[in-house]
Amino acid sequence: MEMCPGCGKIRNMVTSISSRAVTDSSGEKKGIETISYHCEQCNQFVRSEERVKASGE
Repeated sequence: MEMCPGCGKIRNMVTSISSRAVTDSSGEKKGIETISYHCEQCNQFVRSEERVKASGE
């Protein structure tokens, strides 16, 4: 649960995950996951996080 900027109240969040591949400056490929959080009530975007996937995932 987090504060929703649209509702102005504490609400449950709905998450969605998207993945992509990137190549860093050394030429190594890495996977990136972006986790987006939206308000369950009004669907307002709240925040997102990016994580580098460990090799083998």
